[in-house]
Amino acid sequence: MNVVRLSAGSAAALGLDAFRRDVEVGTVYAMVGRGPCPHGCSFCPQGHPDSAACDRLSRVVWPAYPVDGVLRALRDHAPEGDGPRRLCLQVIGGEDGLADARRFLDAYRATGGGLPVSVNAAVSDRATATALLEAGVERLGLALDAATPALFRRHKGGCDGGWEARMCLIETLARVHRDRISTHFIVGLGETEEELVAAMARAIGAGATVALFAFTPVRGTRLAAAAPPDPGHYRRMQLARQLLVEGRATTADFAFVDGRLRALEVPIAPSDVARAIRTSGCPDCNRPYYNERPGETPYNYPRPPSDREVRGALATMALSFPGSVGGRRREHEACDG
Repeated sequence: MNVVRLSAGSAAALGLDAFRRDVEVGTVYAMVGRGPCPHGCSFCPQGHPDSAACDRLSRVVWPAYPVDGVLRALRDHAPEGDGPRRLCLQVIGGEDGLADARRFLDAYRATGGGLPVSVNAAVSDRATATALLEAGVERLGLALDAATPALFRRHKGGCDGGWEARMCLIETLARVHRDRISTHFIVGLGETEEELVAAMARAIGAGATVALFAFTPVRGTRLAAAAPPDPGHYRRMQLARQLLVEGRATTADFAFVDGRLRALEVPIAPSDVARAIRTSGCPDCNRPYYNERPGETPYNYPRPPSDREVRGALATMALSFPGSVGGRRREHEACDG
């Protein structure tokens, strides 16, 4: 492995390029592995060798830099002020990608680099996950992306196992490795809000960190012509996630009509909304412009939102609360650990 890709904002934060920034990135995002990715997810250009956007994840450009130069920049970076305070590796490919990730992490540790490290990879077994955690990875991300087994098959058919196997692995690891296992869902792949709330509640209940992304059409993928999610849909799911994470709501506190969240039993304050619409994920992860262009209202705010932005988000949710909610719990079979 001679080169590593960095998100444009990360490269600017490390002084490797002069990309224009109006928000500081909290995490250095690096992409390692050898394409094309064998999983062929419908929304990702990394699994499409003929794609003109193979240098992208979502709408972010990831230029390639020599590994030695990136390691020097990371070594010399002081994690203070508004600069990056975490290193996150996005691993593409299968075993070859994981091998590259291990080599890069070994080289980074050899420089004396001390940033906490997150790794997002398509790990499908407990032994591999445990080995990464024991090797010094602080947080391991195992993406579900889709909220249901059917959507997982449609959008991630090339991934090892299936939705239930991935969810069970996340649950098992999260119970053993508290606060070290993450997953995320992409809002806008065809799920109902009731389905997504149930899936989030299940992962959060096991102790996993759950993040939300907005589906972003990228040229060169199967979903290049699809539309991003309705802002109201996304905002409602952000609020539901926040309440579940904070333990202030269970699935019984949400009322759905035809799969759409209509009301909450839980009273909401502006500060709740302000927290909900911030970027979710590992500590210090803010992913500026990952799902939107500069100048657009962000799906995920990479900075504290203003009072006006909070009021706008709350109005977009179009929810009733508090009220008499006849929500019902969704039961699932327990996974063997």
